[in-house]
Amino acid sequence: MSLHAVQTPAELRPARAPERPVSALSETGRARLAALREAARVARARPYRSLEATCLSERGRTDPYESLVECLPEAVARPLVIYRGAEDSLSFDEAWILTMLERIDSTDWDSLHFLIARRVCRPFRVAVRVLLGACQDG
Repeated sequence: MSLHAVQTPAELRPARAPERPVSALSETGRARLAALREAARVARARPYRSLEATCLSERGRTDPYESLVECLPEAVARPLVIYRGAEDSLSFDEAWILTMLERIDSTDWDSLHFLIARRVCRPFRVAVRVLLGACQDG
């Protein structure tokens, strides 16, 4: 008698609690997450822009979250996963960005450098740090 896996319909699977719940974020974290998700929603409809073009544009100076969302895929050499506004959990990329912003809040520069260096290609690290600082100020 052989055993085989059977797919169960989604409605029959037990609901799982989110791995990284949004409810665990501080008020500041939730506001930043909302700004990040809104920026990603707006940026999805735009054509691709390079990191250099994003950093040099006038619009990039006025909306730092949109600039960050537009340039990070190039900096990490892969698409970002940013959920819709109503999702109750965080993606790995969202958690990573929020953690970097928290490290700036606490002036933990060593941890910030580590978080950037682990995922961002060397030529883009300074630009990403500048955009994170702009998000911090905004």
